[in-house]
Amino acid sequence: MEFPLDLLFFNFLTPLVIKLFKPSDGLHEMYQWWFRKLFVDVDISDNRLDGNAEDDPIHGKSSDLTETVYIPPWFRFRICLFVVAIWLFAAATGVGVTVIPLLFGRRLFSAFMPEGAHINDIYAFSVGIYILGAAAYGAFHLRNIFNFAAHSFRHPFNTTYSTFSILGQYAAQAASIAYVYGALIVVLPVLFAVFLEFYVLIPLHAYLGPGETHVIHIIQDWTLGFLYARIAARILLWNPRSLISRALQAVVRDGYLHPNARLATRAFVLPIGVFFAATLLLPLTLAQLANSTYYASVDAETKTKIYTLVYPLALAVGLSAWMAWGTVQATERWRQRIKDEVYLIGERLHNLGERRAGSNIITAAPEPESSAAAA
Repeated sequence: MEFPLDLLFFNFLTPLVIKLFKPSDGLHEMYQWWFRKLFVDVDISDNRLDGNAEDDPIHGKSSDLTETVYIPPWFRFRICLFVVAIWLFAAATGVGVTVIPLLFGRRLFSAFMPEGAHINDIYAFSVGIYILGAAAYGAFHLRNIFNFAAHSFRHPFNTTYSTFSILGQYAAQAASIAYVYGALIVVLPVLFAVFLEFYVLIPLHAYLGPGETHVIHIIQDWTLGFLYARIAARILLWNPRSLISRALQAVVRDGYLHPNARLATRAFVLPIGVFFAATLLLPLTLAQLANSTYYASVDAETKTKIYTLVYPLALAVGLSAWMAWGTVQATERWRQRIKDEVYLIGERLHNLGERRAGSNIITAAPEPESSAAAA
């Protein structure tokens, strides 16, 4: 059974690395530097702002952009060779970026996996590119490491105290990261996978294949749960003003590497844990109570069916209760809306015969019936 390493790398770790290192900012700075070096600042009338005189146009008689030069032998061949060399350099760079991490990942997998095992190239490339990238990043910052070591030798006591303090801070930060992201990335999809197995897959398999033994593939279920959790997170976080969105923003307010573990526990881990504990353990308790009391004399196969069917029954009851509650809430909203509309109509009819503010017009009241008879 293969572990979905490509899902872990390309769907979670790669976007996080891109957000942290921001390669687009470096590309933007490079293009900005290039444009500033290449172009000349002008005003809205296309006049140069550096004070230099305008050059003669390209096709002018005294243009500074043209000059008679000596063309060496085989000039066209040299130009073609230069273009081919550029193409070969780009191809070699692309192949080197893909092939070297791939070979390194294959060698690493072959050292830890049994002989004859099939190695997935996507997994090998993923592991190789991340390990080599981390090594290149460490080599790029090697000077800072040497400077820190030299400063440590000059001030051993202060450096030891600061080192332990920094290590303690990093240990607490690592524990917070492992707790928060482990709960949201590992525990939540696993709980959702178990929920899916007990409520959908096991009853469906018992109905379609009653003589077969159901096998729970926890890795595939975790992968499916991870994808569903991401889809649910996108749907719930679509409104940035919602309570869940604001809670998640508060958890990562100090950065993705400094999550608020206490707030994450209160806002996500504890409610989700209570929900899945109730939905998974309560039907099991009810089924065990029914098998020990009312169905105590039945055979083991019937008891197994009771354990299997109690979860979809609980799901049906829960959905029915949710729909009934939604119907009651919708009915209350409709009644309040009708009441408001009737009240507004009555208020308008009541104000129809009254004197309006700022006006001398008074509507005539109807005469009594006795006066009309005397006349």
